[in-house]
Amino acid sequence: MHEVTCEELENHFRNLDVQMIITDPDTSPNNIFSVKGTDLITGKKRKFTDVEGYYLFFHRICGDQYLEEGDTLIKVKGTTVFNFHKKHGVCKAYVSCDGMYFDQPDSLNHY
Repeated sequence: MHEVTCEELENHFRNLDVQMIITDPDTSPNNIFSVKGTDLITGKKRKFTDVEGYYLFFHRICGDQYLEEGDTLIKVKGTTVFNFHKKHGVCKAYVSCDGMYFDQPDSLNHY
């Protein structure tokens, strides 16, 4: 099995483009991040699944807030930041590798 490098991980997330209103948040305890919703651009139903194991990562960044129906997920191509727009604010999730976060202020990086 091929071990994913930090560069490959960063490229993977930079190429994602997701803009959707969540209609069915995945609350399973596995390491697959998967949500269903409505695409903000096309208006069509869609499913976003990422098997890199970041569901727990997103939950940790969002504190005690779980994803809920009606939340909006925005991930702009070219960045590695996931924005979860919730009723009372925006939760940002930053992708990291080997303790180094991509697209995050230096003050939050681990050295």
